[in-house]
Amino acid sequence: MPISQNVLFKGSPPVDQEFEHPPGCYIIRVLRKELADSGWAPGDFDNWRDCGWSIECTQGRSSLQIAVSQVEDAAWMLQVSPAVVPGFLGRLLKKQPSAKPQQCLSLAKIVHRILSSDVLFSGFQWCWDGYPDGNSSTEQPKPPIRLDLGNIAYQLAEEIRSGEWDHVKDLKSKPVCRCKEIMAELASRCPGCSQADYKRTISDAMFMSR
Repeated sequence: MPISQNVLFKGSPPVDQEFEHPPGCYIIRVLRKELADSGWAPGDFDNWRDCGWSIECTQGRSSLQIAVSQVEDAAWMLQVSPAVVPGFLGRLLKKQPSAKPQQCLSLAKIVHRILSSDVLFSGFQWCWDGYPDGNSSTEQPKPPIRLDLGNIAYQLAEEIRSGEWDHVKDLKSKPVCRCKEIMAELASRCPGCSQADYKRTISDAMFMSR
């Protein structure tokens, strides 16, 4: 399941008069001000890992975090993700992230509208999870290429469990996500996703199919 919307963009915003370090407080202030009229309730912004700024936004029972950090002199990375993502034990107990992908996409679209309307920012590259690049990114936030990747991966995992792929030698000595034949099969059944998506999804599917 897709988790976060990530964007790489360019810009040289002014230095914040109150918080010079870390850079980017201007961006989070702009977002906080505009989000208040968007249907989301933004909280107070906070220092994010001493390399950027974050703000939590709520809507009903859903909660998302926006975090922004400078990656180069005039380049920024921003992420919209659930404020709470269950770890290994949480997933085992069937706990869910604090927001669904559809809500993450909705907030990402609002963030894009706010930032792209500011002449200080340009060159937006959006993607689901991972690091945006020319191959996997889009100029605006888009729905996941294949929402059914998880279902397809789970079906493949069931085939592996039942012995239909026992002829793959690597399967006995390597994790499934490192078996080239298995990964190629998943990509052929659900084209258009990133290698990181394929590896993460098949690993999750193997765990869930136990």
